[in-house]
Amino acid sequence: MKQRSAFVALLLIGLSGCQLNTTVPAPLTGSSPIEAKTSTISLPIVITSDEIRSILQRSIDERLIDGNLYKESGQDLGYDTHLQTIVRPNGPVSASASNGSIKLRIPIVADLYVNWKTCKKMLVRICAAHHEDAQGAVTVLVDMKPEITADYTVNPNVNLSYNLDKPVSLKVGPITVNLVSETRKAIEKQLNYFQNAINTEYAAKLPLREAAEKAWAAAANPIPISQENNLWLTSSLEELNSAPLTTEGEKAILKLGLSGKFTALVGDPPAPLPPAPLPNLKPITAPPGFVLNVPLTLQFAELEKHANMAPPFSYNYKGNVITVKKMTLSSTHDGKLSLGLQVNLSTGGKWFDKSGWIYLTGTPTYDQTGKRVVFQDLGYTAQTESVLLNQAAWAVEPLVVTALKDRAYIELADHLLNAQAKVNAFVNSIPIQSVGTIAGHLESLAVENIIVQQESIVVVANAQGSMAMTVEGVARN
Repeated sequence: MKQRSAFVALLLIGLSGCQLNTTVPAPLTGSSPIEAKTSTISLPIVITSDEIRSILQRSIDERLIDGNLYKESGQDLGYDTHLQTIVRPNGPVSASASNGSIKLRIPIVADLYVNWKTCKKMLVRICAAHHEDAQGAVTVLVDMKPEITADYTVNPNVNLSYNLDKPVSLKVGPITVNLVSETRKAIEKQLNYFQNAINTEYAAKLPLREAAEKAWAAAANPIPISQENNLWLTSSLEELNSAPLTTEGEKAILKLGLSGKFTALVGDPPAPLPPAPLPNLKPITAPPGFVLNVPLTLQFAELEKHANMAPPFSYNYKGNVITVKKMTLSSTHDGKLSLGLQVNLSTGGKWFDKSGWIYLTGTPTYDQTGKRVVFQDLGYTAQTESVLLNQAAWAVEPLVVTALKDRAYIELADHLLNAQAKVNAFVNSIPIQSVGTIAGHLESLAVENIIVQQESIVVVANAQGSMAMTVEGVARN
């Protein structure tokens, strides 16, 4: 009877030791907001000289009446002499870009028709009608240096002149009709027309304020970079910028830019920011391309979900085996990261196996080579170490701790590569209705810092790349 009681007591002691009685470290009581660095985007707007030519050519074509730009009949020159003037295109518009300006050439002709009478008084007054016509050729020269004003208006800054390519004059009865003078009068009337047409057409075809207002409003909402991976981008824009026209080859380039603060989040979508009015444009100072300083928030629940997809990990130390089945993440009161490991500790006999949770803490740092968050100072909490010393002292041996440390990391390579791929897919070709296409490329994505928050870690990343907008097909819209 005494032997049976002793066996039961021993069994109860063994069973009571099967569960590890450890506690989760106290978490952070609050998280300080992460102040993102200002990011900049400089967007060159590229428009070819041919696109500019097409816009003006269509404007001219749409305003033709019976193929003519201008017609004036019955101008009285005196002495029963009357002049009719018709101005019409003399071929297509041509365009080029150089020295910071866009140059257009508009060939036109002025057809001049003169009718007069000569009369002789004999027995009766006899009059004879006469007719002469001539043609003057002119090239209207347009020099444009477009700029975007502070209120997002496209100001073409047009300077118009012309070359009189074919001057003519006629002797008409008692007077000489100087067709050079008359041609100039007809052409000068057209210069105002061309001035108004260019100003109206380019402002209508490039509605930048409307586009800026839409983009500014859209920026207040979180952008789903990858819904599959719960990756969101939020932005708090501060200002928009512009720069004067430059030329490169047969292209004219206007630059628009913006600066603001961006954050990324892996997890549930963040709330939209309150709307703000569109600010006036300011001069651009940022270099071409974009530099984004983006704090990427990784929620513990999201990281745990990915980590626990891996199969259990086991390590054998002198016949004793530790098996890690599951992992949890949490913050600690002193700003470190706590790893909770659900383990089974086998001492070679199932009667004395231990199971439960053990807790290690460490300061997360970023391993640039492996692209992962690692812990240089990872170790058991004091309470976990005390429990292990009493129940499975072998589990606190340095080799065991090192084995756990080698396996205790947060893989970011997939997150970063996926983020880069998703961003590149997103910015590779963004159509802007009725205007053109934005194309960009994320060239580098580097991690600068790791910060522990109450329910997440924040990976402070720096992204750099190129971006440009090409204006195309505007004339067809």
